[in-house]
Amino acid sequence: GERKEAVVFGLESNRVVFDSVREELEKGTKRRERLVQASRDITMASKHVIFELHRISFDLLRASRRRDQTCSSSSLPSPAQIASCVDERLSQIADTILQRIGPELASNHTDAVQFHRSYSPGIQEFLEALLLRFFLQNTSLMPLQKAQKFLDDRLNQLLLTARKQPNVDSDDNDGIVFDHSDDHAAQVDTIARSNAARVTINIADFILGAADVSGELMRIAVASVTQLGADAASDDGDDGCKSNTPQEILSFLRELRLHFGSYTRPNSVPTASFGRSEFSSKAEEMQRSIEKVERVCYALSIQKSELLLPLQQHSALSTIDHAAVKDQLKRLVDDQLHQQQSASHQVEM
Repeated sequence: GERKEAVVFGLESNRVVFDSVREELEKGTKRRERLVQASRDITMASKHVIFELHRISFDLLRASRRRDQTCSSSSLPSPAQIASCVDERLSQIADTILQRIGPELASNHTDAVQFHRSYSPGIQEFLEALLLRFFLQNTSLMPLQKAQKFLDDRLNQLLLTARKQPNVDSDDNDGIVFDHSDDHAAQVDTIARSNAARVTINIADFILGAADVSGELMRIAVASVTQLGADAASDDGDDGCKSNTPQEILSFLRELRLHFGSYTRPNSVPTASFGRSEFSSKAEEMQRSIEKVERVCYALSIQKSELLLPLQQHSALSTIDHAAVKDQLKRLVDDQLHQQQSASHQVEM
């Protein structure tokens, strides 16, 4: 009887262990599904932002050259208005990241590594939209620190909104708002009511997001030529915004490819943590985008040469002294008449 009781107790113990394992696996599966759905929503919202940026890309580039927010086209809102709308949408996407992805990864650091593949596509698409917005305004690459600060500032705003007392201080270490007048329990309650948690941008996600920007910039370069037509090749200065755009993009993409090449090596940290194949495919896409922009710049230079040649010929003709030419023709006519008169006089004699 004692042996039978021991066997039954062992079976019950195993059942408890397997039940706990099953519950843990189910929790992980549900968490992964929530992260995948959040990533899809973030991806769709980010694509809408990128679409809006394509609509006003030339106005933003022109404003970055002039260092103002004016727009010569009356049919479109000013770059400042559209940029404000885009920034608001980016802030909303950042709030979604903090409220739907942050709490899922807040328990421990291993969760961020374990479920990284589930939410990484959404983070990359968000970074692509954020970096494209920054390039159109500053014609440079947004640093990783600024991208992380953008998320931290949104987290601070969410925490401030969730607090009942707005008298807070800021901790410079991690960018999260703390109220030193309250205890730790009040701080935890504030974070719980805000339903948000800090999300650290993975360096691999940032690099891959920056690589995706090359495709969007290639589309802007091609659109600049198709919208420009043949007349824009003779534009100069601010009026030649679209004709100068492909060359600026090409210079930026070549520099980006130079730095991106160091991460395709097998011993690089981002490649080892994310997979070399992902970086290799991004590098191939970037190379194809650069080649397309190079062909655009070549075609644009050919158009410029074809249009400038008649202008140079016209300029050369305009520099001729027409009075001198008229006098020379008159002397030639007089000489010819004199020769004809001399010949007729000799015939009469």
